[in-house]
Amino acid sequence: IDGGTVNVAKTLAAGKVIGFISETTTEWLTVYGSGAYIPSGATLPTTGVTDGQLFTHTPTGRSVWMKYNASIATWTPLLNEGATTMYVDGASGSDNQNKGYGTGANAFATIQFAVNQIAGSVGGNVIINVAAGTYTEQVTIQGKSFTGPYSITFYGAKVYQISEVLNADIFSTTTIGKTSSGWAVNAYANMWVEITGGTGVGQISPIESNTATTMTIPGKWTTPPDETSDFRIFDATTVIDEQTVRSNGVLVRDSQQSINLYYLDVKNHTPSTGDAPAGISYYNLSTGNVFYCKAHNGFRGVAVSKASFLSEMTGVIVYSNSNVGIMALTGGDFTGNYLKSNSNLYGLYVNGGNAIIYNSGFKENTVGVYCQTLGYTILVYYNTVNANTSHGFYAYLGALIYVAGSTNSITNNGGWGAYCNTGSNGSGFSGAIYSGNVLGTYGANTAANSYIE
Repeated sequence: IDGGTVNVAKTLAAGKVIGFISETTTEWLTVYGSGAYIPSGATLPTTGVTDGQLFTHTPTGRSVWMKYNASIATWTPLLNEGATTMYVDGASGSDNQNKGYGTGANAFATIQFAVNQIAGSVGGNVIINVAAGTYTEQVTIQGKSFTGPYSITFYGAKVYQISEVLNADIFSTTTIGKTSSGWAVNAYANMWVEITGGTGVGQISPIESNTATTMTIPGKWTTPPDETSDFRIFDATTVIDEQTVRSNGVLVRDSQQSINLYYLDVKNHTPSTGDAPAGISYYNLSTGNVFYCKAHNGFRGVAVSKASFLSEMTGVIVYSNSNVGIMALTGGDFTGNYLKSNSNLYGLYVNGGNAIIYNSGFKENTVGVYCQTLGYTILVYYNTVNANTSHGFYAYLGALIYVAGSTNSITNNGGWGAYCNTGSNGSGFSGAIYSGNVLGTYGANTAANSYIE
C-alpha cells in the first residue's frame, strides 16, 4: 500500500501478509485471527493479543488501523480511515485509547494524547475539539502524512461572554456598542466582537478596549455597522499555559502540512537557556492557518520559520511578549490581527515572502511593522499603527511596500511614522493619516538607495 488510501478487503486468510509502506517506514504485518477476518471494535483488546497483531479501532468518530506492540503493551495507530473527530477535556477526560469519542468523561485528558492517536498515514480530515480549561503541556504535531487534500484542525472553546445578542446603537468605522450596556471598563479587552446580523454581518475583530457602552477595535470595519447590526462578544477559553514547560506552546514541525488552529489561548512560553520559544510555532517546511487565537506573556507570540508558511493568520491577538509579536519568515496573509506591547523588537516582522497586512492594529511595540523582504511585495490596507516606541513602519534591505493611503492611520510613534532604509521603497505613504510621530510623517535614507512617497 503506497501513495494512497486502500481499503483492503476484510476477507484475508489468517497468516497472510500485508506490506504497509509509509513515508518513513516499511513494515510487514501478519493478519491474525481464527478465520478470514481482521477484527474490529470500539474497544481495543487487552487479552489474547500478540506482538504485531492488527485491529481496526472504531469508537464513535474514527476508524483506525492499529498494530499491537507487545514490548510496551500498547496499540500503535497505522492508518486513519476516512474522517476523524476526537474530543479533549482536561477536567473530566482520561488518556485512554478507547476514549476521545465524546465530551466530558468520554474525552481524552490532554491535547498531546489526542495528537498521538492520529496515525502516520491519514485518510481524511481530522478534527480535535478541546474543551475550555487550562492545559499545562507542549503540543507537538509532526509526522502525519495525508493521502489526499486533508487537514488536522484544532478547535478550542469559543465562549460568548454575554448571553443575549445585542443590537448596536453606537457605531463607527472603529467602534460598536450599546448605550444601556453598563460594562466594566476594559472587561472585554483582548477578546473578540462578532457582528452576527444586519449590516456588516460575519465580521469579527479583536477588541482593543471598551467603555461602559462602546467597544473599540484596533483596525477598521471593512463594512461599518449601523443600527441594523447585531453583535456578540466571545473569548477563547482553551488555555495552553506553559509556565512549567518553558518551550513552544503549539509546535508544528518538520514538513508537517495543513495544521489549522482556532480559539486557543497560549501563554507563558518563556525561554530556557539558548532557546527562542513561541506560543505558536510552525517550523521547517510546515503549513497551516491560525484563526482567533491568543499568544501572550512569553518570548515570541507566533513564529513561522525555516520555509514554513501560513496561508492565513486572522483575528490573532498577540501581546506582552518580550521579543517579537509575530515573526513570519515567508510572508503570508495577516488580517484583523492585534499586536500590542511586544517590547524588545517588533509587533510584526515579515521577511522573505510576499505579504498582505490588512485591517490590523499595531500598538505600543518597539517597531509596529518591520519588513525585510528583498524583492518581495508588502500590501498594506486599513491598519492602525499607534504609539510604538520607535517607527510605525520600518522597511529594510530591499522591501517594497505599497500602502493604500488614507485607509491607514499612523500616529504617535516615537520615531518616523514610516521609514525606508537600505534599498527599500515605499509607495502610497503620502496619503496615510498621520499625527504626533516624533521624527515626522515618513522618510527614507536616500543615501542608501531608498525612497518613499
